[in-house]
Amino acid sequence: MVPYLLMGVTGVVALTAAWRLRGWKSAAIVGAVAWLPQIAYFGIEVIVGNAVTQPYDPLLQPMSDLGITTCGIDTYPLADRAICSPRHMLMNWTMSVSGTMTAAGALLLRSQFPRGRRVTAAMWLLVVFGVSNTLAGAIPADLGFTWHVLVSIPGMVVQIPALFLMGAALWKDSPRTAAWSHLCGAVAALSLALLMVQPVLELPGGLLQRTLYGAVFLWCTGVAIAVLSGARRR
Repeated sequence: MVPYLLMGVTGVVALTAAWRLRGWKSAAIVGAVAWLPQIAYFGIEVIVGNAVTQPYDPLLQPMSDLGITTCGIDTYPLADRAICSPRHMLMNWTMSVSGTMTAAGALLLRSQFPRGRRVTAAMWLLVVFGVSNTLAGAIPADLGFTWHVLVSIPGMVVQIPALFLMGAALWKDSPRTAAWSHLCGAVAALSLALLMVQPVLELPGGLLQRTLYGAVFLWCTGVAIAVLSGARRR
């Protein structure tokens, strides 16, 4: 349990530091650096997935299965398949750190965007998204299924209005970033809608979940590149 407690403590320390440094002149660069590697999450997932000792299908199985700490069948409610992920600690740390970096980056990058309630709301929703992922990594499904589900739910929803709010707020000053935000928001919204009907239509739930999160990770990476490019030009 100590490593998982450490994940939570690390998140609290990082977010506290980001909050205190948000007015620092280099805060935006640090925030962009935090967002830049977000899409690399799936690279780590490939490494963890290649180490499983039971069949694992990323198109069908949820991301959380790679973070299960025990091996066997029925390791958590609704898991009627054999699961064994020897590198579960790497997966859970990756999810937790990714969430912390998303939330911290949102706090540090706020000053890079126009003032207004829409951007502020969007950034705070991204903080919630990040904290949700941090907690989901710190509470694997087999160690606390109910809490894992409860902390994961916000991270499946809040990023969608966040991206649309960012798109609407940036349309005048930065149409490219606005269009990028709307595109990623639309992909995330469609993925969530299909996930809701996945049991009925028998759609590939694992792929849809990864698309839902991947849209946000890719958006963060794209925005980070734009911010760092602008800083370099200045």
